[in-house]
Amino acid sequence: MLLPYGGFDYTKEYEKLSSWERLTEIQKSLERDEKIPPFLARWLGEAIARSAQDYKELLCCLDLKKRQGAQSKYPENAWVIWGKKVHDLVSEGLSIADAMKKVLDEASEASESGETFSNSALLNWFNIYREAHQNAQNIK
Repeated sequence: MLLPYGGFDYTKEYEKLSSWERLTEIQKSLERDEKIPPFLARWLGEAIARSAQDYKELLCCLDLKKRQGAQSKYPENAWVIWGKKVHDLVSEGLSIADAMKKVLDEASEASESGETFSNSALLNWFNIYREAHQNAQNIK
């Protein structure tokens, strides 16, 4: 079984640190060639995963930048919804590229404005879902 982002070890001392203090602790660990403390690894890893490769969203997920006006343009569980759709189509035998095209087309048709997410965001959600699904299978 793979443990997410450094395992389940939880150290309360990092919880009260600001985002910049957390990043400084991560930098110090890397500089000393040490393992990143699990709480900090999980915090950073989850922010990267939730950002869907959008640097502005990453800064918001790390609490380094406040969101302006509206919430993130993607729901927090987008990886579950759209990543699962791609995963299911690939499981049925479609190639990843064909499955992604089908899901992007479906999302575009479902959107009132025709606006949808990027190909890279969908691929990132698919990879997150696939890894979570694999980890769940390893636990059983």
